[in-house]
Amino acid sequence: MVVSADQAAAALGGNVVRRDLGDELMRAIARDLKASIEYGLAHRAEALRHAQGFSRGLDADRTDRFVGMYVNAYTVDYGSLGRRAVAELLARAHAAGLIPAPVDLAFVAAIPVWPWRHKEHRVDRSSGNRHRLGGR
Repeated sequence: MVVSADQAAAALGGNVVRRDLGDELMRAIARDLKASIEYGLAHRAEALRHAQGFSRGLDADRTDRFVGMYVNAYTVDYGSLGRRAVAELLARAHAAGLIPAPVDLAFVAAIPVWPWRHKEHRVDRSSGNRHRLGGR
């Protein structure tokens, strides 16, 4: 998430799915994308080792920072701030003539699929790291 001077946040990335695929398939795609992202967050060291092969010479620390900009708690769920930011970004793009028409934006929800998403865990939105509540 990037926050501008006027406090509008903008996501650095996102996934798009065609509406003509239908609600059931769109939700299945959202579920699978979310599961993949959550798996990567839950197995960060393994995911970073894999990403290092595509890092174009970045060292491990810079690869971790780069990946963290794109794969974090906001990738799992934009939240209301992130959804507003995407809507604002698209509205500004239309106003500037960068896209031909206003976007009829819809966010497709997925049901949580990983156990660590239960209420006894929380995700630090700044780093994407998970923390077990209660010190366990």
